Amino acid sequence: MNLLRKKQKLPEPSTKEIGGMHKVKILNIVSICIIMASVAGTAWFVYTSIYQTIGRVQTLLLLDYKPQFEPINFKLYNDTLENWDKKYTVQVLQISRNPFQKIELSIPSSTITTSTEEITEN
Repeated sequence: MNLLRKKQKLPEPSTKEIGGMHKVKILNIVSICIIMASVAGTAWFVYTSIYQTIGRVQTLLLLDYKPQFEPINFKLYNDTLENWDKKYTVQVLQISRNPFQKIELSIPSSTITTSTEEITEN
């Protein structure tokens, strides 16, 4: 019967096996780095090859719909120039009267008219 037998002891790992564990850890780290680099390279390739190409095609399609230059509306251009000139031209104001000039005024002597004046006027 196996139940009554003594358990066999497992052999203790030797120093060679422990030294091999470092190689496994380094191999795991290197493989993780390789996987991460391949994922990053794939993402960069997809971005440059697919997304940027789609963006460039959309830009070209938008440029095809819009003309590269718009025709000049010369009537609006000339009207704008005229209004600009009107706005920014300086007009020299001429003094219409000289405050130092003597002006003779004729003041009527009276506001009441006499009958003789009425007769002569008619």
